[in-house]
Amino acid sequence: MWIRLLTLLLISLLAGCASKPEIMRFESSRVSGQQVEGLDDAQRYFLEIALRSEFGDADPLVRRWERPVRVFIDGDKPAVLVKEAYTVIDELKELAPQLDVSWVDSAEQANLLIYFGPYKKYSEKYAPNASNRLRKNWGYFTVQWFASVEGIESATMYVDTHRARNSDERRHLLREELTQVFGLMADSKRYPDSIFYQHWSTTTSYSALDEQLIKMLYDKRVRSGMDEKAVRALWSGTGSNEVSGAGNQPPNH
Repeated sequence: MWIRLLTLLLISLLAGCASKPEIMRFESSRVSGQQVEGLDDAQRYFLEIALRSEFGDADPLVRRWERPVRVFIDGDKPAVLVKEAYTVIDELKELAPQLDVSWVDSAEQANLLIYFGPYKKYSEKYAPNASNRLRKNWGYFTVQWFASVEGIESATMYVDTHRARNSDERRHLLREELTQVFGLMADSKRYPDSIFYQHWSTTTSYSALDEQLIKMLYDKRVRSGMDEKAVRALWSGTGSNEVSGAGNQPPNH
């Protein structure tokens, strides 16, 4: 399943990274620049994090998993990081109960690969076009998605366990990259306690705002392919004809 050739569906690629100690590079925001008056902090932050990516020139659209996610850990398997990976997945499932996420026994069964080890081996196996970026980045992810409402097709992420030796550094990189492959793909300078903070940090837990963003992304009314206008219409209550289903309401303050 992991290597299968997709001949009928157009797939695009996003990538992101966490670097240490350099400041991360990322593409400038392509969100529309509409006025943010009337939006709460979580809504503004959502537009910044969910509709951008660190690398690539993707259209500013919601991208999330709409299909079952099957996860496998490859490479080194330090006990602390394996345990942390299970913890992060459990937290994501608690925050977004509709996610169908489970662990599998081989890379061939997986559509989400977590790799622990040196960047050169990760590049060789999963990200051959990213070797230059990986030289300066201790964490990295790639995401492939359907050019439709079908959402994310597959993803990989890695933590360089040969360069990141400190436990908190490793756990931070894992939590950041693993969360980003679920659709919150950008970074920000705005909140130092956020897992999406652009500058180097060793945050190892979600902030309250991070948790809100995860819930908002996996609100049952949200769909992959929604643009900023559709998301705003949903929040304002005028987008009921564009989406279906019921879910958690976006936070109001």
